[in-house]
Amino acid sequence: MIRPPGHAMTSEKRKRPRGRKWREKRRKAIDRAGRRCERCGAAGKLQVHHKTPLCLGGAALNLGNLEALCPDCHSKAHLNCAHDGVIQ
Repeated sequence: MIRPPGHAMTSEKRKRPRGRKWREKRRKAIDRAGRRCERCGAAGKLQVHHKTPLCLGGAALNLGNLEALCPDCHSKAHLNCAHDGVIQ
């Protein structure tokens, strides 16, 4: 993932959901998107992005906070936010 200059990954940000519940929510988010990137429509390998980052109080397992993105759009999503504050 590409990070903006001066961006430091905090230990809090590295905490990502794992386990059975996360895998289930991830699958549901990808299925809801029709197995296509929700921003550009690309098919293929998808990543699930938290619209509101966990470090800013975003819900880890709330489908409303998750979107399926291709790797390119996922990188852009992180570049387009002020320290991962508000996704544009």
